[in-house]
Amino acid sequence: MAAFTKYDFDKGEDVALPGTEDFVQVGDAYAGGWNWSNFSAYYSPSRDRYYWLDEGGCSCSGPGDSVYSVADFQEGSREELTRAAKASVVVGGYAGDDVWTQDHRDRLLDAIRRFDPTKASA
Repeated sequence: MAAFTKYDFDKGEDVALPGTEDFVQVGDAYAGGWNWSNFSAYYSPSRDRYYWLDEGGCSCSGPGDSVYSVADFQEGSREELTRAAKASVVVGGYAGDDVWTQDHRDRLLDAIRRFDPTKASA
C-alpha cells in the first residue's frame, strides 16, 4: 500500500519509491497554478514515524518530481509534523501563483489531528 509512487519510464508505470512501501497518506495541501506549492504528509507503520514533503515549483515540474529516496522527506513525530505544517501553510502566505487559505490550513491540520496510526497498521 505505497502512498508515494513515482513514474518509472523504463517500466512504463508508477512504482513505489524504495523505503516508502508501507507509507499511508495522512493529508496534503496544494495551491497554485503555473507556480505551485505542496505540503504532503505520510505515516510509516513499520517505523512509527511521520514523513512529509514541503515543496514548490513551476509548470515544468510537479509534486514529488525532486524526490529520489526516503531521505528526501523530512521525518519526525506527529508534533513535529504539525509544527512543520503550521510553519509552511500560513494563511495569506505565498503558495505558487496563489495564496494559502484558511481552508487549506484547516483541512491539513484536521487530517493530521484525526489520523489514527493504529488503523494504519491494520
